[in-house]
Amino acid sequence: MNRKIMFKVTPSIKLKITKLAQLVGVKLNWERSIGIQYNGKDIACKGQDASDIIHDIAHYAVASKKARRNLDYGLGPGPGSSDYDEAIIPIYKGKKCQSIEEEASALGIYWEKQFGLPWDKTALYHSWVDNGSYKNLEAKQKRIKKIIKKYDCSLLCRECRSLYDV
Repeated sequence: MNRKIMFKVTPSIKLKITKLAQLVGVKLNWERSIGIQYNGKDIACKGQDASDIIHDIAHYAVASKKARRNLDYGLGPGPGSSDYDEAIIPIYKGKKCQSIEEEASALGIYWEKQFGLPWDKTALYHSWVDNGSYKNLEAKQKRIKKIIKKYDCSLLCRECRSLYDV
């Protein structure tokens, strides 16, 4: 995403993100820069902030098997992919894309909160704050409760906290 870095990838955050990716079953590539964020094999992490990487792991978690075989999950070009627009072919359109994006956003924010990151900055950036309320975000997180439970990182978070100070 084209914005200033919100959450720097510190060693403790990198450990948490790496363990989260393992839990979800997606590979991270810390040497590959974005252009195509998800290339059907791994997520590009070089130069990314923690929030963006967590968001892309969430995209993998909510993606169908079909979407996981496509560049950037079949959602079309993203903010960092302008040089590759022709290669990134959307398989979803309109409201379906918006729904998938909202699910990934809500899941990523949930994980940021679990990791002790200032998730409210991401919620604001993703337009979840309405008159100081997070009710729309909370409602979306309730609707994706099965996905949240499937990839419960609460034990992972406790393990990481015991290894490093956050």
